Amino acid sequence: MVLILGAVLILWGGFILYASIFKMERRKDYVDDGRLGSSGYLEWESLMKLLNKLPYRLAKSVVIIIGSGFILLGAWVI
Repeated sequence: MVLILGAVLILWGGFILYASIFKMERRKDYVDDGRLGSSGYLEWESLMKLLNKLPYRLAKSVVIIIGSGFILLGAWVI
């Protein structure tokens, strides 16, 4: 069970890192003007609403740190 939980955390962190590195390339990708819950990715949408007030580079850095944290937590759990 611990192995499955660790693997899920690592995959989740990998998804967050992928999204922050490759999907947040322009300011337009970062600005969120949609309704919360409309795309199905509730965590991503709520995070973007929260980070919408920060400068672009700082917001991208915070998202990369969060993704790295999930990967490290998954490795620690395993």
